Amino acid sequence: MVAVEASGHNSAIARLNAELNSAPQLEVIHAAAARRYGTLTVNRGLNARVDDGSGAWGRTEVAAASVDELAARYGAPDVLFVDVEGFEVEVLAGAVQTLGTFRPDVFVEVRQGSGLELFGGSAAKVLSFFPSSIYRLFLRDGEIARFALLKPGGEIPGGRFFLVSICAENRP
Repeated sequence: MVAVEASGHNSAIARLNAELNSAPQLEVIHAAAARRYGTLTVNRGLNARVDDGSGAWGRTEVAAASVDELAARYGAPDVLFVDVEGFEVEVLAGAVQTLGTFRPDVFVEVRQGSGLELFGGSAAKVLSFFPSSIYRLFLRDGEIARFALLKPGGEIPGGRFFLVSICAENRP
């Protein structure tokens, strides 16, 4: 199991928690998930959000890695969890090979109106990574108490919502 965490503080705490809970199978990587390998500027807050140019909470540079690069190094994921404070499209763009080849189930927190658009993203772009011929999509926002199947042409909630993308091949 691999966890990627851009906050130096949070990655150190995650490593400590793994040690205290006897979880040697957890590899915590201090880096930001991105479209490709390199570096990214993130803020110094505990969420270590990719800097939008404002410099809010201060700035620091961290290594960046794509899901595809991590899958090549650590193996194919069964599940991919994406919580990147508005950088969703960039992370998913770095997971195209993994999504197409290994087809993991995916959970994405989508942050419309609070970051997604700052990086050129949109809810439609997030959903475009999950073709209906391969994935069944379920959405949940603050208005509904549980995940609901998103039917083709169905309404996408505004604001923040959660997406669960289940590969149809992984389920009966």
